Amino acid sequence: MDDDITAESVDVLPGFNLTSNSLWDTVPDDITDDLIFQLDTIEAEEQARVPAAPAAETPAKLPTDSRPSPVRPKRFASTTEAELQRLEQARHEKKTVDSTAWAVRLFKDWCKESNLPQDFEKLPVAELATLLRKFYGEVRKTNGDPYSKSSLCNIRSGIQRHISSPPFQRTINIMHNEEFSNANNVFDGSLKKMKREGHDITKSHAAISEEDLDKLFAGDTLSTKNPVSLQRLVFFSLQFMFCRRGREGLRDLNKDSFKCEVDGSGIEYLTPTCNEHEKNHPATVNEQYNRKKKLYATNDAQCPVQAYKLYLSKLHPKCHALYQQPKKNANSHDPIWYNNCPLGHNTIGNTMKEISLDAKLSQIYTNHSIRATAIRVLNAAGVSDRIICSLSGHRNINSLRSYCSDASDSQKREMSVALHVSKFSRKQASHTISAPPDTPSNQQPNIAPSVRMPQPVPNRMPQPVPNRMPRPVPYRMPQQVPYRMPQQVPSNSSRMPVYQPPIAGQIVQRQSPTTLTTAQTTGTATATASANVLNMVAPQQQGFPTLFTGCSFEGATMNFYFNN
Repeated sequence: MDDDITAESVDVLPGFNLTSNSLWDTVPDDITDDLIFQLDTIEAEEQARVPAAPAAETPAKLPTDSRPSPVRPKRFASTTEAELQRLEQARHEKKTVDSTAWAVRLFKDWCKESNLPQDFEKLPVAELATLLRKFYGEVRKTNGDPYSKSSLCNIRSGIQRHISSPPFQRTINIMHNEEFSNANNVFDGSLKKMKREGHDITKSHAAISEEDLDKLFAGDTLSTKNPVSLQRLVFFSLQFMFCRRGREGLRDLNKDSFKCEVDGSGIEYLTPTCNEHEKNHPATVNEQYNRKKKLYATNDAQCPVQAYKLYLSKLHPKCHALYQQPKKNANSHDPIWYNNCPLGHNTIGNTMKEISLDAKLSQIYTNHSIRATAIRVLNAAGVSDRIICSLSGHRNINSLRSYCSDASDSQKREMSVALHVSKFSRKQASHTISAPPDTPSNQQPNIAPSVRMPQPVPNRMPQPVPNRMPRPVPYRMPQQVPYRMPQQVPSNSSRMPVYQPPIAGQIVQRQSPTTLTTAQTTGTATATASANVLNMVAPQQQGFPTLFTGCSFEGATMNFYFNN
């Protein structure tokens, strides 16, 4: 037993070693056996708790030429059927997919309530057209109100996308095919009825007025004094200068989305680092996207480039998102103003709404109002439509009409004042208007203290253009040539008398070829002559010559007519 104890070292107490001869010399003989028994028991328990290590296997040595070559990484990715379906659905925007699902669900709910088949995707064309014709006339909201114009258009477009997409892939078009003309007539009639009844309240995103723009930059709402105002300044500058859409791609922006560069003139500007996914530019095969937007520095208190650089220096280093949650109790000396958490979709989408409330603007604006304001400002500055489209991303210049068709508030005020001044000037021309006794004649009454009345615009109506039509030429009647009776040519046997035209008031009667008698008469008479009598009647007009005007034959009578 002594040989077994001394064969290995057992630590009973710190600093003691049972293999030491000096230790055995100090232990009494009466307790040696008990101590050895306890040590054996402890050692057995420790070995039972610790599992025995497996024996190491000696690897077999392979020949040099038979060893396997190192595994190379795969070049091509491996995809499942579910991943392929997600890629196939990714060709549509998420909002488009949600709108399509909402339209199909609404159509099926109506079919279920009307006890009609819900699998409309497989119906014949004639039955589907009849079903849609009734659906367009009966579709309503949950509260019974009719849908707006844009909602009805989205419903019809969503149904068309659903039946033309996999797995149905029908080639019909419910908006243009002749078989659906009756259904589309009901659809158009519903829109017109809605407008007549005053239910069409669709409004576009209003542009920010000039007064509200001045109020925004005059206060501390957009400044570099605190984390919230700095973030709003950067947000407004990027949306306004780059003419970005309201909510598109805001959550996907990160610290590397923009970079600072210097042009050939040494002016610093901000530009995007990549082509973002936009609604009008969805990265199709035929897409040509070579636009490079630039946001130049203004070197003032609200310079967008300097504000962006300051904003990047205050962001949290562990968060890669561009828009992060601001700290509540941050001061100007803190190196980090934002938390390690990005802003949510709804928070970024309502940024302009919060700015409008904080700055106490005249109305609540949306993020898309910034884009509308940028397009209107560029159009008022005389920038061509092609250059504006290069910044806004519109494919067709006709799309800008919805932004620039309406007049601004200042222009509407000028028109109102011009119409009022025109009415006032007409009234003043016919009546004398005197000022009230309490109001000076050269001072306008205080109509609304909070409204800044514009200065009256002078009447600039165009002066009437004088009539430059050629003067009418007086009509000149051709002078009548007096009739001269032809002279009778005398024969060789006898000389015939010459007939002269009678004067006024005379009746000449021919009784014989050689005899003429004259009788005085007044007025006008009708003469009747025989074969040998010729009567010539003329009215008596003293002081005017009598002219022959014509003659007529009545049987054997020849009448001569004269005029003064």
